[in-house]
Amino acid sequence: MTAGAAYVYADLNQGVAGDLAANSGLFAENWFADDALIAGQFVIAGQPNVFFTGNYDAAGLVNGSAFNN
Repeated sequence: MTAGAAYVYADLNQGVAGDLAANSGLFAENWFADDALIAGQFVIAGQPNVFFTGNYDAAGLVNGSAFNN
């Protein structure tokens, strides 16, 4: 990875066939080579059953509440 680059790690807010409530996922216990993860790097709005918890960036544990729906 290039320091300072604007990476998007996951974009789950795309057109999906079927009921959004049926989609589910969990990002947990991951390490990302990034100084500070931002909400735009995990686009999960509109996916009510996808959660981001217990993940780390280069600075330490990430508060993923901004990523959760």
